[in-house]
Amino acid sequence: MIKHTLLLATAVLGATAIASAQQDNFLLFSSQHQLSSASVLPSQFGASTESVWISLPSVHAWGGTDFLKRSEAVEILNGGEVPAELVDQVINRLDERNYIYAGAEVSPFAAGYSIRKNGTEYLTLHLSWTEQAAMQTTIGEYLPKVAWFGNKPYAGTRLDLGPVQGSGIYQRKIALGAAFPLLGNDNFSLRSGFRLHYNMGMAAAFVRPSQAELFTATDGSSIDYDLLVKAQLAGVEDFDPFNSTGRGVGVDFSTSAAWGKNDGKRFTADAGISDLGFMRFYDQVETHRIEGEEVFQGFQVEDVTNPFDGLDADTLNSFFNTETTPGGSFAMPMSTRMTFRFGYHLSDLDRRGRLFNKHSFYGVYTQGLTDGAMSTVVPGLTAAYVFNLNNILELGSSVGYVNDGFDMGAFFSVRGGAFRFGMGSTDFSGLLFNNSHASADASMRMSLAF
Repeated sequence: MIKHTLLLATAVLGATAIASAQQDNFLLFSSQHQLSSASVLPSQFGASTESVWISLPSVHAWGGTDFLKRSEAVEILNGGEVPAELVDQVINRLDERNYIYAGAEVSPFAAGYSIRKNGTEYLTLHLSWTEQAAMQTTIGEYLPKVAWFGNKPYAGTRLDLGPVQGSGIYQRKIALGAAFPLLGNDNFSLRSGFRLHYNMGMAAAFVRPSQAELFTATDGSSIDYDLLVKAQLAGVEDFDPFNSTGRGVGVDFSTSAAWGKNDGKRFTADAGISDLGFMRFYDQVETHRIEGEEVFQGFQVEDVTNPFDGLDADTLNSFFNTETTPGGSFAMPMSTRMTFRFGYHLSDLDRRGRLFNKHSFYGVYTQGLTDGAMSTVVPGLTAAYVFNLNNILELGSSVGYVNDGFDMGAFFSVRGGAFRFGMGSTDFSGLLFNNSHASADASMRMSLAF
């Protein structure tokens, strides 16, 4: 029972979470919340008839594991002894990289203004404030397998127990952005946009990619291990949400194109990169280091009638060198991600004679460049359809493929005068289908536009 619990405790942490929604796809498909969408594709902001935008408090929450299925999570969470067969299924399913992650993003306020003359946009500016808290852990294939099956099945093979790494952060992001048209006519338009953000890190934990190797002699006479783990913390012991222990800068930028004849059919293409920059922590820093390299051939027993005499925690700790160093600084990778979006739109006129996309079909490819607190290097593909009822109500649905699994998402957004309200999920399949990744996420957006 203890072994079951140790192996599955980490998986349970992500059992109520998602497999792919670290990025809120609501922002990629809704046309009513452009100010929030600027965090993903800054060039899209301002491509409408409004001149003033105000984003009211909005939130997106996520978390998950990509190696635990919904049915397995339910069985674990129901309590009681976890069957060995279930543990075997989970362990044998592991890939080279396996993820557990969770987080929340709250946007208390944002505002934007478009400089126009005779209805033509020249420049659109915006300012935003975002609170982000997120964590992610990456584990390899063989560390859980050795812990569960033992090292005997791998005798004669040198195992790489990595990767073992993780990061967690609570940060405040202040961003200033701009978007502007580059060229355009009735058949083609091209625009670009960027955001510069200053990040204040309140607390962080960073486990660097760790070295961990194990070799068991074929005859079982010895175990050769090599271990190096380095974890760095900042602002954890004396956490203060109003005191930053780290600082960094970043940039988001994108370019958007639209083309088509005046027959109500148009194509769009967008390419962008977000969170490109650096983050470093200077204050309240601690570095923890665990290192060990040994060819272990067993313990020498003086009294066979009492083989554990003299064997205690200090004896076991002697195989590893542990060191804690206060002070210094460390850099932490940003959650850098690339996004490519393609769209096909069928347009119509609303009651006020404004052109809007009544039917929209999207294809999106995302690629994380780092295993950060809010991104993974696993690519994702998403297809979506959005129906817009008279420029008042948007209804959207999506299907995605990430890391050998499918996810389903949906959203709605409604406008009444200047006010817009919407809710959505990038992936709720884990709440419906037993064989889906244990997953759930949700977002809520409110804004004003004049």
